[in-house]
Formats: sequence, C-alpha cells, structure tokens
Amino acid sequence: MKTIIIGSDLPAMISKVTFKDAQVFVPMKEEKWRRKRAWVGFGARYLPKPMGLPCHPVRVITHVDYRVPTQKSLDRYKVKSGMELKIPFAEIVGHVLTQWPFTPAAFNKVPRRISIVEQEIHFYDGSSEKYDHLIWTDSLVNLLYATGLDKSSSMETDFPHRPVYVRITMRPPDAPFGNNVMYINYVSDPSIACHRFCDRDGERHYEGLTMMGQIPHKKLIPGIISESKMSRGMVKQLSEMKISCVGRDEVWSSSETLYKTWEKLQAMQEVMECQ
Repeated sequence: MKTIIIGSDLPAMISKVTFKDAQVFVPMKEEKWRRKRAWVGFGARYLPKPMGLPCHPVRVITHVDYRVPTQKSLDRYKVKSGMELKIPFAEIVGHVLTQWPFTPAAFNKVPRRISIVEQEIHFYDGSSEKYDHLIWTDSLVNLLYATGLDKSSSMETDFPHRPVYVRITMRPPDAPFGNNVMYINYVSDPSIACHRFCDRDGERHYEGLTMMGQIPHKKLIPGIISESKMSRGMVKQLSEMKISCVGRDEVWSSSETLYKTWEKLQAMQEVMECQ
C-alpha cells in the first residue's frame, strides 16, 4: 500500500514516525521549511508523551493572570479571546521537543488538484503521484479546495478563524519561575493585546490576537479556529475516500491535540495492518 503524507508541521512528523514507509511531500520550499523548524514547539506547545519524537521532560505550570484561575477569570478570558479554556491547570510533567526529526521529503510540492476517483495528486510543478492512502496534515480548507469539495461551503462562514500574532523576547528577570519550569500564563484583561505568554528555555513567547507594538511579529494563519458545524461531516466523507485528515487545522477542531492526533494515527495503523 502506497501511503503519502502532505504537510510541514508536527502532525506530519508524527505521521511519518507512525507510517515509516510513507512518502512525505512538503508544500513549501526547503529553505523556508528549515527556518520553520526553528519554531518547533513554539509557545505553549508540549506533549504529554514523547510519541517517538526526541523530547525532554519539563515541569509545566499554567495560570490565568499569574494565579490559579477562578470561574470569573476564566469567563473574562472567554469573552476576550472567544475561547473556553479546557486545559490542565494543575502542575504536570510535559515533554518538549529537543529537535526536529530528520524527515526525507520532497519540497515545494503544492497540490493543485486531487483526483479522488483516480487517487492521484497533481502538483503545481506539473508532477503527479498516485496513492492508496493519503494522510493530509495541511489545512482542511486547502484540502477541500484541491479536491473540489469546497463548492458546497463558504470558507469564511463555515470555517471561522482569527490570525494569531507571535513574538519572542528574552525571558525577563521578573519571570515567576526559573528555567526548569515551562510557565504558561493566560491574560484575561481586554486592554492588553497579549492573550497568552509562555516562559521556556530562557525565552518568553508572546501571543496576541492583534499586533503587540513595534517588536517584530510572526503572523500565524489560521491561528485560533472556532468549531465548524460541517467539518466533521467533511472529514468523515474524506476518510471514506482514503484521505485521512490529521491534526487540529486538518479536522478544524480546537479540541484536537497532538496527543489525540497520535492516538488516531496508532488506530489507523492497526486497521491498515489488519487489511
């Protein structure tokens, strides 16, 4: 069975770890992908388990407004960001990626059209690839466009999202915890542009729903996604067509975590081995 993985982020890496014989096609140039690797594990990203990736354990402490959250602070944050926080606030042990795994891949392979009937991917560079099983780890919106399934939906209303702006500074001297702690603090005050910061590895990673002053930013799209009423049906329809959507933006669910993604991949592998 020929398995193809399309994507450039951690879900693609986890997919490759699980399906070792799969081919990886990255829809960006190699030099850009290597720069992106420098952002691995950006911000509050940590894993509950290594999941076959090179990691080191770290203490993780999460607060709202520098303290254990109250219902009032959680409600205030929900109004500010449009998100309901469903995360562990007790001190836990997480695993932080220490390096991006080496992944043999074909770069600058942007899908132009995916023929579901012929199970073939046509790329913008004129090449094409047949597949028996396609693991898609790029945005679900891009997949619907490539397959032509976007005609029945409105991208703006059916897949709502807000871009996130991020920036990195040195960890400030008044940071509440030392370098042995990964500290995540959500900010509920609507007058403050930053909605979350994370202290880790000697740095402070800021995230905001708007620009945060003149310090250089990186804009992440789709950023914060809102639940889509039609995404679940689309993902199910695609799975019946031998296309598995893997990751948060790929299934368009804010509750999707990398660990859930890993569990799904393990289940997929078991099913495929039994076929």
